[in-house]
Amino acid sequence: MPYDREMHNSEQDIPTWQALLGVIFKENPTLHQQLADEIHANPITIKRWLSGQEPHQGNLKALVNARILSPYRNRLLVLVRQAYPDFQPDPLVSLDENPCEIIPPEIYRRVLECRSGTFPTRVFSLISELVQEEIRKHLQGNIDTRILLLTPPWLQDQDSFLIHSFYLPARQIPAGPAKTYWMPVLTGSESVLSFVPMADSMPLIFSHDQLPAWFASSRTMQVIEEVAAVPLLCMGRVGGCFVVLSKERPFFTAARQQIIRDYGSLLSLALRENQFYERSQIALGSFPSLEDQLKKNKELPFLNRVAQLRLSHPYIPQETLELVAIRQLEKDLMTSEIIFKESDKEDHYVT
Repeated sequence: MPYDREMHNSEQDIPTWQALLGVIFKENPTLHQQLADEIHANPITIKRWLSGQEPHQGNLKALVNARILSPYRNRLLVLVRQAYPDFQPDPLVSLDENPCEIIPPEIYRRVLECRSGTFPTRVFSLISELVQEEIRKHLQGNIDTRILLLTPPWLQDQDSFLIHSFYLPARQIPAGPAKTYWMPVLTGSESVLSFVPMADSMPLIFSHDQLPAWFASSRTMQVIEEVAAVPLLCMGRVGGCFVVLSKERPFFTAARQQIIRDYGSLLSLALRENQFYERSQIALGSFPSLEDQLKKNKELPFLNRVAQLRLSHPYIPQETLELVAIRQLEKDLMTSEIIFKESDKEDHYVT
C-alpha cells in the first residue's frame, strides 16, 4: 500500500475538509489526540471544527502542515482551498508533493505488538524484517538495506568490556560462481561505518566508493551510488547501525534522512537492552577484506564453529552459541584496534 494513500471515498463522498478529518479519525481514533498535541490545539476545539466552527488562519495552516496528517495532505489541501480560495499554505506544501515524511501509525502498532508479544529469540528477526520491508516501500526507490550489530565484548579486565567490531548477521555470502558460504562478515576501523557510532541520531551520508565491496553483494544492488547510515540507539548507548543503500544520486534528501532516522528508532526496539553499549567501550579493530574472510571461513566454516560449541554446551541457546562463534572469528581476524574517545573523537591507534 503506497504511503501517498488515496481515500477510498470519491470526492463527492467527502465534500469538505471537516468531513475528511472525520473519516481519518474514524479510521484511526488515536490521530485526534496526536494531531491536537502536534498543532498545540485543544481536542475539543478540533471537534468544534468538525461541527462547522471556522478555525483561525494560523490554526488552519498548522492543520494542513501537520506531519501526522502527511499521508492525507494533498487531499486535505484541495478541500481547504475549496472552502477558502485565498488560503496560502506553507511554501513547502504543494499539490504535487510526495508526502513521505512520517511512518504510518499502523507500522508503530505492529512493531510494538511484536516487541511485547513475541518470544524473545524471534523479536529481532521479525522486527528487522518488518522495518526493512516497510522502508523499502516507503522510500519508493532503488534501495536496499543492511543491519550491522556491535559484536559483544570480551572481558578485558575486571572493570572494562571493549567492543572491537560490527558484524553483519550470518547470511549467504557469494564466494564465486554458484558457490556461497553461510557466515557473518566483520568490519571495523577500515570502514567509513566506524564513524557511525559516534554520530547523533541523524544519518551520515557516504558515497559508494567509501564502503567495503561486500556491501554490494546482493544481486539487486550491484551498483551503489549513495549510502545513508544511522546508529541504533537506546538512552545514548549504541547497538549497531542501520544502513540504506541507493542506486540513485542524490537520493537522501532531508525528508528521506528524517524517515531513515525514524525507522532506525523503530529498529532499535528489535534489540535487547543488554545489546547496547556505551560509546566509551568502542575500540574498533581492523579487519581483512571479504576475500580473506572467505578464506578463513573455508578453513573453519562458521556453522562448524557453532556445531563444535554445541557439542560442549548442549543446553546453551543457539543465538548465544552463534555470538560466541562470532567472537572467536573476530579474535582470529582482527589485526589492530582503533579506540574512539567520545570526549574529543580523536583516533588513537593501538597495534
